[in-house]
Amino acid sequence: MKNNIKKEWTLMAVLLVISSLFGLAGFLVGRSAYGKSCGR
Repeated sequence: MKNNIKKEWTLMAVLLVISSLFGLAGFLVGRSAYGKSCGR
């Protein structure tokens, strides 16, 4: 039972890291696209 809980926490941590990385990449891409459209 304890091992299963640890496995779930590890999976959640990995998903959190992946989602945060994707969010950061999307933010940077969106910001650069926004800056280009503004004509900076």
